[in-house]
Amino acid sequence: IFLCGFYLILFFGIKTIFSFLGLILLLCSMFIIFSDILNTKVKKNILLIIYFLLQISVICIVFFSIYNNKINNVSPFKNTVASFDSQYGYIGVIDIQPDPKLIYNNKVIKTFRCLCNNGNIRNGIHSALYITENSEIIQAAPYIDMLFKIYDAKKDKKSILFLGIGGNSLLNKILNSTQMLYSKNNKYDLVEIDPYMIKVAKEYFFFKETPNTTIHIKDARLFINELVQNQQKNKYDIIFHDIYESNYLIPYETITVEALEKIKYLLNDNGILAINVNSHISGIKSNYLQQICKQLN
Repeated sequence: IFLCGFYLILFFGIKTIFSFLGLILLLCSMFIIFSDILNTKVKKNILLIIYFLLQISVICIVFFSIYNNKINNVSPFKNTVASFDSQYGYIGVIDIQPDPKLIYNNKVIKTFRCLCNNGNIRNGIHSALYITENSEIIQAAPYIDMLFKIYDAKKDKKSILFLGIGGNSLLNKILNSTQMLYSKNNKYDLVEIDPYMIKVAKEYFFFKETPNTTIHIKDARLFINELVQNQQKNKYDIIFHDIYESNYLIPYETITVEALEKIKYLLNDNGILAINVNSHISGIKSNYLQQICKQLN
């Protein structure tokens, strides 16, 4: 348990560990099933084969993990500038110095900073930004620009709800936009289940609270339920749904038909719900997106 909690999960990831444990259980179960019909000598030979297979498996796991880290240009130890063990998982903040130099919008990028699960890029990036040589901060995730356009296009917006924060990239972009786009009268509610995410957003992703931002440390579904129970109808002009429990999956309880009906209840008549969905838009790999669209309809 100590080895898994403090080293194996950090370096190899949960999926690899479970695959290895599954292999062990499979080999052991096969040995137990056939043990009654095998003589002692054969049993010893099978145990030796299992032992060598496990050794080979360990070597392969180590090799491919090191290879993947090399490809992703990141070590979970060398490049991690901050790490937190919250009750909801391991959070890692990673800094990478591009080599050769990276030019973005005619600006030299000094550091690429990202927020990752298990402290490793291959396990999913949840927030990202560029830090230029002049210490200018630029949001690096393309979908943030898309969500910002939704915010910009919505007129007469006064109350906005953010479900899920991460590095708080979207609100940072909104608060740092021009005065024409940003109104001091706007009210921003931020809902995040993990208090460590708030700490990461403030200390490493340059989020600064303003008098019109309210942070709610709470499960998003519970927060929605409470507002509906309190009959807070037509409360928000825009709701940004950006919650992930892994790199690809949105917590199911926040996108059920029932949950989406309650979210609709919280929106005003011309309100907008924007959901960040990590999926293909067509073909067989778009099933996840298509299912969410069906539930929205």
